[in-house]
Amino acid sequence: MPNQDLQRFPVVTGASYFLAHLPGRVRYGSKPTRELDKTPDLQPDILSSLRNYEDARAYPPHQVFIGNLRPDALWDIPRPWYRQPVAGASRFGPYGEIMPEHEFLALLKLCDNFNLVLLEEGFVEQARKALAPHPLIRPADLERIGHGVPMERVEAATHEPDSAPLFVDRDRLVGCVLRGHEEDPTLTGHILMENLACVASGMMALRHALALEGAPAPDQVDYVLGNGEEASGDRYQRGAGSLAKAMAEHAGCTNATGGDLKAYCCSPIHTLALAGSTIQS
Repeated sequence: MPNQDLQRFPVVTGASYFLAHLPGRVRYGSKPTRELDKTPDLQPDILSSLRNYEDARAYPPHQVFIGNLRPDALWDIPRPWYRQPVAGASRFGPYGEIMPEHEFLALLKLCDNFNLVLLEEGFVEQARKALAPHPLIRPADLERIGHGVPMERVEAATHEPDSAPLFVDRDRLVGCVLRGHEEDPTLTGHILMENLACVASGMMALRHALALEGAPAPDQVDYVLGNGEEASGDRYQRGAGSLAKAMAEHAGCTNATGGDLKAYCCSPIHTLALAGSTIQS
């Protein structure tokens, strides 16, 4: 029999969640992209149907997600839930937060190591001021975001091949994601925008987890596993890559390595099983 004192048993000691309200990204979704290619006239209908941040923050399931309501509370709220906003809904909850779009776009720039994200200078100033009091945003983060570029540069970038314009307030142009390579179809601005959004949201979820009572210091984390459905656009690593290590880097886990586990919607279950077996072994 093995010595019981030498065995390690994995436990879950904390959890955190992060939501970003990104109505400007709806047009880049799989279904909207296909439909807009066939019928460009649909765009006004899509834009007019987008909800604002206050509506998203007050949506009862979102408040459940970040821990401000218990799941059973939804049984007592008449449907459709979007017509029953939570009074006094908070951005922050015990498990995480719901971030507005203009702040999150600045985080794309924070996670941009190759200067492919262009943001208009006035918009950047607004976003930096909004992010400054955030408890998990550091002065070094604001420095990495920079000060933006003139609108003329942003407008010119939107006409470059395979770029992805960035909008807020339905149709206000504030930035653009450039393509990463002229010949690689996995490095278009659209795909890189998806990957950067996954890194930025994962970074914030990890920062929230590390801020929980009893959590280790970031530099004490050895290994990070990612289980998103996205495929990294790194050249020659199509469908793989390691966004987990990018999330760890930007969350301050300077001593961590890691990798991604892809299994679609059930990936978190596989990732927990792998994490637990790795710890116990």
